[in-house]
Amino acid sequence: MARPVTLSIICLIAAAIGGCVSATPSPQTSPLPTKTATFSATPQPTANTIADALTPAISIASLQFITPGQGARLASPIHVVAEGPPWATVVRVDLRGRDGRLLARKLLLPAARGRFDFDLDFEISRPAEAGRLLVGIEDGYGRLAELTSIEVELVAEGEGGGLLPSQPIEIFIEAPAAGEAISGGSIMVSGSVRGLVARPLTVQLITRQGRVLASDNVYPSLDATGSGSFELEMAYHLDEAEWVLVSVSQQTDGVTIVLSSAEVLLEP
Repeated sequence: MARPVTLSIICLIAAAIGGCVSATPSPQTSPLPTKTATFSATPQPTANTIADALTPAISIASLQFITPGQGARLASPIHVVAEGPPWATVVRVDLRGRDGRLLARKLLLPAARGRFDFDLDFEISRPAEAGRLLVGIEDGYGRLAELTSIEVELVAEGEGGGLLPSQPIEIFIEAPAAGEAISGGSIMVSGSVRGLVARPLTVQLITRQGRVLASDNVYPSLDATGSGSFELEMAYHLDEAEWVLVSVSQQTDGVTIVLSSAEVLLEP
């Protein structure tokens, strides 16, 4: 019984000096495992991978009317059902009279799965007149990215009719591909069309800030049904790389009736 007391006295003296070493051996502790940092080369994002994340690839017939159909006889309110791509940020619907004047406009947020179902009120001073119903979608930068339209007959009174789906008018951009990186100061734009009239197409290069970098016209080669193709080489000048929307459209009486687009990365 004297040994623990002696050990305690020794520890008290050692503590005053700087510590006590226990007579009982401490259990061995294994060193903590160390993590060895490994570094691998991370591939830098290319123009194509950036575009895949930021830019929708617009395909043919991605925006179309379900009802009403081409040539429908419509009284107010018009019940409209349309389908578009799910990435649309804003849907713009216009109803225009035969002289191109705006009769009604509605801005919508996209619905689930890109389906839009709504009523559009209008008034006309004549008993009846020809009109055009247009639906367009904007991208995340406020640029018109796609638009389609149908011709209709508007009536001041009575009931509408002709609500079957119709063959859409379309522009399909085959080149350049959405997200493609292009350099050298010129860009080749080509594609196909369906249901168009013999009027020129307007091709524009529009930056994300809304600046028109270049604009030109080209006549599509059309068959009797309004289907055909187009091709145009455009020059541009840039001091540094910039994302640009390639927009192809057709106008009637100053009103855009169909438009398609693809965003690309233009480099000097």
